[in-house]
Amino acid sequence: MIADADLTRRRLPGDGPGEFFLPPLPRLLPAGYHPDAARIEIASNGWVRRMLADCFDSEESLLFFLRQRNGIYGPLTVPYAEAGRAQNVVCCPSGPATASASATKWP
Repeated sequence: MIADADLTRRRLPGDGPGEFFLPPLPRLLPAGYHPDAARIEIASNGWVRRMLADCFDSEESLLFFLRQRNGIYGPLTVPYAEAGRAQNVVCCPSGPATASASATKWP
């Protein structure tokens, strides 16, 4: 039988007290994607540039973040939703009616 202690990562020399191990995130994609996925991703990236650019320490950091393609996750998560919902999937958990109303506030 596997004990909890067997699953614990052992501390290594150089491990600081605030360090911890996270496994890689899965990159599994759904079978379908939103028909406006490219437009939604571009709009999301534009919103990040306008609203969050000051949160990054440099243009290089911002570009690194944008290259992660975070804006594509909405269209991949809800491929059959209205475009406003796909674009605002994180900020509007209550449904498409809320997403449509807030579409002008978010990417």
